Amino acid sequence: PDNFFRVLAEGQSLAILLCAILFGLAFAALLRPQTNALMGIFEAIYRTLELIISRVNVFIPVLAFGMAAYFVARTDARTLHAMGSFLGSFYLFAFLLSGAAFLLIWKKSGLSPASVMSALKAPVLISLTSASTTASIPDTIEAMSSRLGFSRGIVELVIPVASVFMRSGAALYFSLLAVFVANIYGRPITSQEFLLIWVGASLAAFASAGNNSVAAVGFAGMVLSLLNLPIEAALALFLAIDLVCEGPRNLLTLLFACVLIVLVSRGLPSERVETAGSASLRTLEPVRFVFSRASV
Repeated sequence: PDNFFRVLAEGQSLAILLCAILFGLAFAALLRPQTNALMGIFEAIYRTLELIISRVNVFIPVLAFGMAAYFVARTDARTLHAMGSFLGSFYLFAFLLSGAAFLLIWKKSGLSPASVMSALKAPVLISLTSASTTASIPDTIEAMSSRLGFSRGIVELVIPVASVFMRSGAALYFSLLAVFVANIYGRPITSQEFLLIWVGASLAAFASAGNNSVAAVGFAGMVLSLLNLPIEAALALFLAIDLVCEGPRNLLTLLFACVLIVLVSRGLPSERVETAGSASLRTLEPVRFVFSRASV
């Protein structure tokens, strides 16, 4: 990018990540005395923004209600009926894979299912109600490190990168879109073409990072072109239902990023912060110092 501040304002995920990597490399090349002061400033800014975001998240239910009202007002019931089979398949696969990811996180965290659900509640709600895969990053970092105990350094590295490079939800969306369009035209799909769909969906998911719904649906053409299928016939239908597909896409991307953290954090010490209640239950033994007259 030719302007670092513009990509931040426009929310271009790939450009933001490139800027962060370039800045990080230059920052790491400096000597420690030169970076100490700037590190303190960055830490203060980070914690301030984290606090602001946590307060703003109180209004997530209002946001969810507004999005539901907007979708109901803009979408024709006949469109939902025509796309019912696609929506049913997409929601089924998305929530089955999300459930499998949650089970793995629960098993590796060593906590109860209720505790894991409570820790991930905020990032999950943000993912379901936000159009951006990066909106839940601060809450996910806090949940996976302080509340679930995984290495904060790994969490802070993996979560932002995974939101751009490991877009599992978008890959599933493009894969099912290709199968749906093939069924519309009565085109049978061979086993080799399923492999093409998998590769094309992965590339399309990566290329669509940071784009809005209209542009994201357009990237489906990358997958359909591998099968020599047109997208014009179903483009308007997919644009009409894309709003209700954003939530499951973001949720799946979030949970698969958390699964990656679970796998790479294996064997590292827990960074879980104990609550006041759990700390009070622990019995602390007093430390005694005994001196003789000679030693005194």
